[in-house]
Amino acid sequence: MEKIEPNSFEAVAAFILYICYQDKEVSNLEINQFESDLNILKKLYLDIYGEYIAFDFKISLKKVMAILKQNDAFLSPELSTFEKNYFNQLLTDKKLKDVALLEAKHAASADKFHKKEKQKFNQWLELWS
Repeated sequence: MEKIEPNSFEAVAAFILYICYQDKEVSNLEINQFESDLNILKKLYLDIYGEYIAFDFKISLKKVMAILKQNDAFLSPELSTFEKNYFNQLLTDKKLKDVALLEAKHAASADKFHKKEKQKFNQWLELWS
């Protein structure tokens, strides 16, 4: 499995796409919504960490989707130990968790907030709140 650096912008992107993927599809509407929000997200990341990030959306999209598709444990109805460990190691900063949650809901809602996406999102919201 390819490595994603903890608390990187790519880690935030991984969480966003993971929520969108709960219905086993990341639609073009979700991708377009996420991509249209990138400048705002980059600005938030700059405000949090004080560094500008160069982020290739298409390369990261392919990388993250390959990771998600390699392991069905990302699709369990209830948060698994695997999922908790994976994303709690990727996102340790409270502010980045908040950004990831905010954008995950926004992107996943682009093509209606699928029941499975909403269920997983709410579990993370409860865990990280």
